[in-house]
Amino acid sequence: MLGLTSYQDALRALGRQVEAATDVRIVERADSACVEVLTSAGSHQFRQADIEEAVIASHAHRGEQRPAGPASDLLRSVGLALDDLHARDICLELKADRLSVSFSDGRELSYAGEELEALRRSAAARRNGQPLKRVLILQAGANSALHLRELLVAEFAVQALPTPLARAVVVAAEPPDLVLAQTSSGTLEAIETLRAGAHTAEVPIVVVAGPDRALEPTPYFGAGADDLLQEPVQPALLRARVRTWLLRGGRTETGPYYPGS
Repeated sequence: MLGLTSYQDALRALGRQVEAATDVRIVERADSACVEVLTSAGSHQFRQADIEEAVIASHAHRGEQRPAGPASDLLRSVGLALDDLHARDICLELKADRLSVSFSDGRELSYAGEELEALRRSAAARRNGQPLKRVLILQAGANSALHLRELLVAEFAVQALPTPLARAVVVAAEPPDLVLAQTSSGTLEAIETLRAGAHTAEVPIVVVAGPDRALEPTPYFGAGADDLLQEPVQPALLRARVRTWLLRGGRTETGPYYPGS
């Protein structure tokens, strides 16, 4: 965000400035090298030097036992996601029941209602030093999982690997908490590989079929998948399925389950 300052550091620092606010709008204006912050108390422009000073002050106070305001945790968590997504020139709006981030290329990341509460819990857990749940995406092709990663990265620790590398996941010291497997010619073999691993046998596997693929569920469930989604999938539904399987803590013996359906 404006120069060398990361979104994570900048939004954490700005969050300290608006801790008590429940209605915040942050607009990055690269053309004028400033960030405009609007709250019910008025608006203020932060230039690059102002943000850098705020970041330094924020670092100086890090570790102090002070309660976070309603905006601080969310802004910090979203900032980390924006860094991960290499965002630029964003417009962020935070209200009591909604968070939305508009990107310069027209994309949007949004959370509302119960989804926003889930994001708040995840952000608070991150601040308290608790690790985020790990979601692994087995991607069908190069960069084919970028849109899935974009929808999940604010709330979960997301990694994407080519589908053939499922063999490496089996022998990893720490397995993921959940696997999203995009459909490809190697998906069935990858699922069977994960199910045969000592550490990955109970990891929930959600298959995500592309919009141009006819989805026949039987082979995937037969290989050991737990759930199926067909793209295009609504962002809230995708995240709801992920949360539900993570809350279940693993597979069950009752057969395929369709959370949120």
